[in-house]
Amino acid sequence: MTSAATNTSSPGDNPRLTPNQAEAIARERYGLTGTATDLPSERDRNFRLDCGAAGTFVLKVFNAAEDEEFVEAQRCVFEVLGNPDTGAPTGTQPSVFPTLVPTTGGAAYTHTVLGETSHALWLMPWLPGRRVAEVGELTRPLLHDIGAVLGQLDAVLARNPQPAARRTFVWAPQTAPDVIARSLHVLHGEQRELVEAALHDFAARVRPHLGALRVSLIHNDANDYNLLVEGDRVSAVLDFGDMLESYTVCDLAHALAYLMLDRDDPVAIAEGVAAGYQAVYRLTPVELGSLYDFARLRLALSVTLSALQQSARPDDPYLSISEEPAWRLLARLAEGGPLHTRFQAAMLAVAGT
Repeated sequence: MTSAATNTSSPGDNPRLTPNQAEAIARERYGLTGTATDLPSERDRNFRLDCGAAGTFVLKVFNAAEDEEFVEAQRCVFEVLGNPDTGAPTGTQPSVFPTLVPTTGGAAYTHTVLGETSHALWLMPWLPGRRVAEVGELTRPLLHDIGAVLGQLDAVLARNPQPAARRTFVWAPQTAPDVIARSLHVLHGEQRELVEAALHDFAARVRPHLGALRVSLIHNDANDYNLLVEGDRVSAVLDFGDMLESYTVCDLAHALAYLMLDRDDPVAIAEGVAAGYQAVYRLTPVELGSLYDFARLRLALSVTLSALQQSARPDDPYLSISEEPAWRLLARLAEGGPLHTRFQAAMLAVAGT
């Protein structure tokens, strides 16, 4: 894996605009009149735009530090996912994935100047559904569909590499152990022990086999807020802003890390999603065997970065949205023993299907 760009930003790079300004952009660039409402975002600025009979949309204004080539890479991915002739997943409706609304001039995305800084921006249709985080019971059919959609997505991404996604990024799985190790000073007591245990087990059980893992373009953030569902089906996969080239298996591992949060039987969750994934895009036994520790690594990275960012931005609730459930799951997974044995046995069963 090579590095072409570093996606880092400071609060000073974040777009500063009001809902009224967002509404003005929608009128001027897209010919739409509506009411804008703030949506949460870590690096960018997102608005829900309600335009009556014209529909509902999401206006995204990018962080000033965002690499323009990476914005274009996302556009290319959306185009591929929305065009069955170029490799979109069989059986998946294009509306499951984001599409871009062209400007009145026909451009896929455009720019706006805020203060003295230019920001890329685009408009998407609002996709329906409930966030998985809000779903009380994850049924077996829903788990299977989540896995199948992620597998279909990864199959397309693997066939459509994007040079701009070969980048250094704080959320990259390949650098997660180093990022965590450098930030351990913000953790103390039992929390530090949990994170150190995750690093230790990853180094012992996964690092020796990294050379056997496939590398491809991945979504990299299929968390329980970026997956929307209706009934027992996935209705939307959101937010490709963390997309990069990394270990293929990590899209599934990251989804499991979040889907297992505060669930009575995390192994059943993992087995259901992995079976759906395996049905459409097969992982090797080595890849399936790495899921447990890649999921722990993602959780460890999440809580560590949350602690680090909260020390700099203590009033930003977005940064700690999954922190407490993540600590609880880390503690369960750190116990190993029967849970780890059951998990690995389930993955062996999935490998044989």
